[in-house]
Amino acid sequence: MEFFWNKEQLSGICEISAESVISNLWPYRAVQFNELLESAPKNEVAYYTQLLNTTAQNLNVWCRKEYDKTASEVISGNIVKEAQRLLRYTELTVTEITFKFDFKDVSHIVKYFKRHHGIAPKHYKTGIIP
Repeated sequence: MEFFWNKEQLSGICEISAESVISNLWPYRAVQFNELLESAPKNEVAYYTQLLNTTAQNLNVWCRKEYDKTASEVISGNIVKEAQRLLRYTELTVTEITFKFDFKDVSHIVKYFKRHHGIAPKHYKTGIIP
């Protein structure tokens, strides 16, 4: 009785497309990705790919399927939403929020917030729109 399979026999069993692997892993990765977005928001795709042990390309495929956006767009949207919440409901300053999201300088988060929300963070916090 032969216990070893030859290459041809194994090839029919082991053919798994990259698309299939991505589809099968996404439900688990999506939960992990959402938990990371909520617990430790950072402004870098590489941060999330490292923690999820995947590539930026796979993360983009997953985000396109789930959110119809790139990973960068999902991360940006989450950071802006969280910054809005912190500005509105806490006493944190824009400077403190800058360091929470690992921005290098306050001017970076001001431009980032303004680009995504349309007004500067200090105006959003005070409710005074120029």
